[in-house]
Amino acid sequence: MTRHAHARHPFYRLQALLAAALVLSVLLGLSGASTAEAATITVSPSTLASTNWSQQHAACGGPATGSQSFVTGPGTPPLGTGSLQLAAGANGGSFEQVRLSTLNGVPLSDLRTLSYSTYVSQTGSGGQAPYINLLVDWDNNGSVDDQLFFEPVYQTGTYAGQPVPNQGTVATNTWQTWNALVGGWWSLSAGTFGPPLVTLASYAAAHPGARIVNSGASGGLGLAIGCGAGAWDNFVGNVDNLTIQVASREANTYNFEPDSSTVTATTTGTITATTTPTTTATPTATTTATLATATLTRTATATTTATATITATRTATTTATTTATLGRKVGICHRTGSSTNPWVFIQVDEHAVPAHRDHGDIIGVSGLNQCPQTTPVPTQCDHRGNVNVTTTPDGPGRLRVTLTANNTAGLPANQISQLQFGPVNNGIVTVNGQTSSTDFNVSLPPGTQTITFSVARQTAGRATTVHLNVTDQCGEWRTMIGGGPNAF
Repeated sequence: MTRHAHARHPFYRLQALLAAALVLSVLLGLSGASTAEAATITVSPSTLASTNWSQQHAACGGPATGSQSFVTGPGTPPLGTGSLQLAAGANGGSFEQVRLSTLNGVPLSDLRTLSYSTYVSQTGSGGQAPYINLLVDWDNNGSVDDQLFFEPVYQTGTYAGQPVPNQGTVATNTWQTWNALVGGWWSLSAGTFGPPLVTLASYAAAHPGARIVNSGASGGLGLAIGCGAGAWDNFVGNVDNLTIQVASREANTYNFEPDSSTVTATTTGTITATTTPTTTATPTATTTATLATATLTRTATATTTATATITATRTATTTATTTATLGRKVGICHRTGSSTNPWVFIQVDEHAVPAHRDHGDIIGVSGLNQCPQTTPVPTQCDHRGNVNVTTTPDGPGRLRVTLTANNTAGLPANQISQLQFGPVNNGIVTVNGQTSSTDFNVSLPPGTQTITFSVARQTAGRATTVHLNVTDQCGEWRTMIGGGPNAF
């Protein structure tokens, strides 16, 4: 079975292509011509803000046990020496993501390249790998009307929906590259939380005005893991080599690396080539190149001189010196967003402190004992039943929603204490006499085991989604209510 989407040439043809490319590069050097390449942008803890990325830590239910770190490896990354590692921890409901804000307003139909590489070292029960999430605006009013998800697990060409290429199954302990531009996506507005799949081209044709949109501090494109307890429990994976090209723009490739100082390399050698090994009188060239100092990128300025020689061998001598200086570690009480486990103690590089301060974390602590304390959650909650959600049509463009707290063995009768609505997209929520089309919270009386409210579509012909955090005796549980333009 093919593991990657990209076809591989036979070895003999690859040799000929390499030789031809080398001769062409020498000719270009002699003529003074140049070729354009994708810009490589290095993303590290100290450059997150300047490269328009942000980290987000949350949970879709239960405690947030996930984490992120910029690491060396694993294995041999497709770019540089490092990557971004995303781990879910014990609760697969944890939601770890990094989001990019530079695509705000870009029509889906303008995407020309969208690919990335993943490495899975510890898979969950569902054969998962880091996925891409796009926030989509259908009518160019700046709000999120839908979300699209590209998950590698669905790229085998066997799932329901539109035909997509077989890019192979997710493997462990190896780097794999995924072509999301031609792959299969599922949409949140479909309400299936998985296949049937659509391609970006067909989705853009069905929604001619669809474009990527930022939502508050969240960039329109995210690389993420988790948000599915069970399937993502204890998952560990890495991402690197994200390449994006938009029509009329230069392609950008994002290289995730840990912070370090300058990387200096010097290369000298004799490079010659022929198209066949039996040629003994083919003019070739001797090339000497010196790479300029580069800071954490794989590109460098080269000065080339060439003279003719006759040979059919290729030799090279390379020396490289790398000096890495990591910043000092700073102890932080990290805010998780969970009511049951709102703080965890972590240590981060000093360059990452500003981002954590903006997140509301407590800086400069030495241990968990210096973080705000909370009442421990009963151990029975590790296996609690979810809050049950039922919806029924309640007239044109309107849903009646009922939440019921399921009981957990070994605990008193469950109850719902609070509802946190938001974000609310094209919806009007009415609960306990309170009506709102924006984010809001509702505290419920003690002993509440069931609650009914309504969701009305604000503008006809557009999707409606209402995100909701339900707090019961075991903590928060996150869900979403709504549907596509004609779902109710």
